[in-house]
Amino acid sequence: MRRLEISLGLIQKDETYLMQRRENSPTIGAAGLIGAFGGKIEPGEEPHEAASRELGEETSLTPQPDDFEFIGTVNVFSDYELDEVEIAASVFRLILEKDTTLVAREGEVVTMTKEDALRDKHLLTPATRAVFEELM
Repeated sequence: MRRLEISLGLIQKDETYLMQRRENSPTIGAAGLIGAFGGKIEPGEEPHEAASRELGEETSLTPQPDDFEFIGTVNVFSDYELDEVEIAASVFRLILEKDTTLVAREGEVVTMTKEDALRDKHLLTPATRAVFEELM
């Protein structure tokens, strides 16, 4: 089984989290589910650099690597390119100011509280579900 190392950027604004409903393409993995923005760590890239790059690619934000707070790691099984994969995710939090607007360049923005995420965890990607169950 293939192992993927990814970085997730959990975006927090007040008491809510801004996440992404993933497009419904089975090749991207966790299709149609809600997850933190993020993606694969490229060779030679540090996890916090990957979180910054991915959020810059997937959203209207332009965060710097030092803007993120490391909150932990989660390990889960998921799917990617129609295969089962093991995911090792480094998880970072980015706190937004109240007046900051976020636009998704991929998928659709979904806002949830921690309570929403735990109640509706069946709607979350495996890694994002683990973040709320294990780290938050």
